[in-house]
Amino acid sequence: MSAPTSTRFDGHSVSFEKQKRIFKIIVIGDSNVGKTCLTFRFCGGKFPTRTEATIGVDFRERQVVVDGESIKLQLWDTAGQEKFRQSMIPHYYRNVHAVVFVYDVTKMVSFQNLSHWISEFKASSRK
Repeated sequence: MSAPTSTRFDGHSVSFEKQKRIFKIIVIGDSNVGKTCLTFRFCGGKFPTRTEATIGVDFRERQVVVDGESIKLQLWDTAGQEKFRQSMIPHYYRNVHAVVFVYDVTKMVSFQNLSHWISEFKASSRK
């Protein structure tokens, strides 16, 4: 955590905490490949006992320390089902710092579909 700094204004002491850097990471892939379980485990330290299909996007955060600096990671767990995604696609890809493409090693089609996800990301991130 950043050390707060103190400044005096008109005889009053005001405390400010140094702004943390924030990184937006999106997690994308086919439906039912484990995106929610992956983000749950990374942010909460354990897997969920049960999950339901993500509608739109789920949002989780985790604080990490890198070289002594506190960094906030925002993980956007996106819906894999087309009907839940179309209206949100521009928002998913806006100001993204990293992408995690997820597939299920037991479902070859989810691996083959990565080319679709990569193309969609490339096309949408240019806008």
